[in-house]
This record gives sequence, structure tokens and C-alpha cells, in this order.
Amino acid sequence: MAENALGLTYHRLHHFSTEAPWSSSQVNERRLEIMKKCSQRRITRGFSLIIDDSVHRKRGNFRDGVGRKYIGEIGKRDTGIVVVTTHLYDGSKSLPLDIELDHHGDSLPKGKQDPIFENKPELGIKSIDLTLSRAYQPGIVIIDPGYGHNRSFLLKIENRR
Repeated sequence: MAENALGLTYHRLHHFSTEAPWSSSQVNERRLEIMKKCSQRRITRGFSLIIDDSVHRKRGNFRDGVGRKYIGEIGKRDTGIVVVTTHLYDGSKSLPLDIELDHHGDSLPKGKQDPIFENKPELGIKSIDLTLSRAYQPGIVIIDPGYGHNRSFLLKIENRR
């Protein structure tokens, strides 16, 4: 079995990413700790928080969150998966913070009534709260236009100042 420069086989790497009992949120928090210490990547003041979602075409229904939705990239409805991402931007550099899967209601056992179901605006607010809990205080929040039509979402942002 061929090994790469790090001495890892495909099977060992596949096991680590799919089967090993590690927490993606703990790995992400550790990544952010390390990046905060790196002077080239550190963002400390005068930054914005960007919240965006993207739809990725996906075949099959054996993945969490897969469902039929409009995919702007192809200009029609198709099977896809949506993720909500957040990152900080200070005018010259960007710090990726989080990525959250938007579970399509059809992909959950109880549909939209399932306890883990959250819509994109709820995921956006959750991401803002997580950003604030890390002691980042963005000057402004830049959002995808789709969120701007959600009055409840905008009020929740205003309440967080």
C-alpha cells in the first residue's frame, strides 16, 4: 500500500476523517487558537463578520442535509446540500470561523419538526453568538441578501449590537 510524504496510507486517513471519535468543533476551536497566535493571520480590530451560505450539487441521498433546492450556479432546482459559513474580514485578510450544515427537512427523520432542524437564519444567529462568545466584536455584519428579507433575523442581529 502506497504511503504519502507524511507516511499516511489512504485507509488510515479515511478512518481518521470518517470513523475516528473526534469532535469537529474541538478541532475547529484548536485551529482558531493557533491562528490567533499567528501574527500574519490575526484579526484584532476594524473587522467585519461575513455570513454566507452556499449550495453544492450533490448526488444521492446518503449524506446528511441532502435535498432538492434551487442551485443558483446551475439556475434550477436539483439535489444539493447547503452550508452556512462565517468568517472575519479586516480589509486585507480573511479568517474562516465556522461552517454549519443546513439540514434539509426532508433529510431528517421527523422533517422540520426534528430537534436538530435549524433554518439558515437560525444557523446565522447561532454563528453570530459563537463569534461573540470567542470575544470577537465585529464592527458590522455582512449578510447574504436572502437573510435581509427575514425581519426576525435582522431584529436578532440588532439586539446583539
